[in-house]
Amino acid sequence: MKKLFVASAIALAFAATGANAETNVALGKTVTVGGGAFGGASSTWGDGSLEWPSSVTDGLFVANGQQWNIGTVFWYVSPTNNPYVEIDLGGAFDVTKITLQADNNDLYRVSYRDTAGHWNVIADIDPDTAGWGMAQNTITFASIRATAFRIADGPGGDCCDSVSEFQAFGVAAIPEPETYAMMLAGLGVLGAVARRRRT
Repeated sequence: MKKLFVASAIALAFAATGANAETNVALGKTVTVGGGAFGGASSTWGDGSLEWPSSVTDGLFVANGQQWNIGTVFWYVSPTNNPYVEIDLGGAFDVTKITLQADNNDLYRVSYRDTAGHWNVIADIDPDTAGWGMAQNTITFASIRATAFRIADGPGGDCCDSVSEFQAFGVAAIPEPETYAMMLAGLGVLGAVARRRRT
């Protein structure tokens, strides 16, 4: 029992150091869409080629400059239609950087859901406007604790939105000190029970 207690204490201490390197915590996570209709036809751009929402977190960028409605998740915004793409992280992560590849002449409002279930705006991202078509933009910020991200239309743009990739860089959230105290107390109780059984 003493060995188990020491091993558990070492594991807790290692976790508390935040030794994990930042990775793309959105990679392969569940993507859903809501708020309105996706895809559709455009008299100027043709029908396009809608991708599955899961492609937004597959870790792959399309070619910069690619046409906005080919091989992407695209939608039209109207007074009655305000779609969004949502990425559920499946847990809490401390995130300091995001990368969005999206159509270059629109603003995209990126929000995150905190551990209390509230949505908070991170930024209105304007992908690189120097080129044409799909473009990447990376922003860094003070660490946030997120359980999900949402991408929607921001103020401005032409209301023809398109996203091809979203990445969020961070580490798994470290439990609060109170959680460690409870875990150590539980280990202490287990140790006391084991000692009592031996006597």
